[in-house]
Amino acid sequence: MESIAYYLEMVLPPTDEKVWNQVENLRSMVQQASWILEDVVHAVKTTPPNPSSLRLDHFVARVTSEIQLREEQHLHVHLTAPGVTIACDSSQVEYLITTLLDFFRHVVRVSEPISVSTGSSGEFASITIDTCSAQGDVTSLSRLLDPQPYGSVRTLTEANGGSLRIEVNPPHGLKVSLLFPAQPAAPQSLNP
Repeated sequence: MESIAYYLEMVLPPTDEKVWNQVENLRSMVQQASWILEDVVHAVKTTPPNPSSLRLDHFVARVTSEIQLREEQHLHVHLTAPGVTIACDSSQVEYLITTLLDFFRHVVRVSEPISVSTGSSGEFASITIDTCSAQGDVTSLSRLLDPQPYGSVRTLTEANGGSLRIEVNPPHGLKVSLLFPAQPAAPQSLNP
């Protein structure tokens, strides 16, 4: 289908807006089909979580730094939960973050930033990814996260003891939060 869209771009006059909208719709369907196939392959390969203690701010800083080095999209990273730890499988949480950022990169204009933040509220720690500049209908975009093509995001989040929250703020706002139980803070020793 991608080849068909490419061919149509080459042979059709650029003046017919209806045709170009259909070409963009075709490209969007190709992308969504690709997402579904990738998600199914990942779901089949997934193993049960092997939890370890992750310091959330350090972990998210490392993952987002690596992503920014290899991608064009600018990320605004706000680490507001210093020292908070979660007990999760690090490779699975890294997959969750990279998959969601990949999703956001496809639905946000390249020149617009994507925000990644951490937070903590009592028993839970969060990783939140959001934008105010999603292209297209954000309600339809949010449905892509549940249950398909990114059903593994919810499945892996829940397998690691967490939950997924999706917020839509039309016309262009989209926010996805991964919530995990926070581990109790280690007692601080008092040195005389």
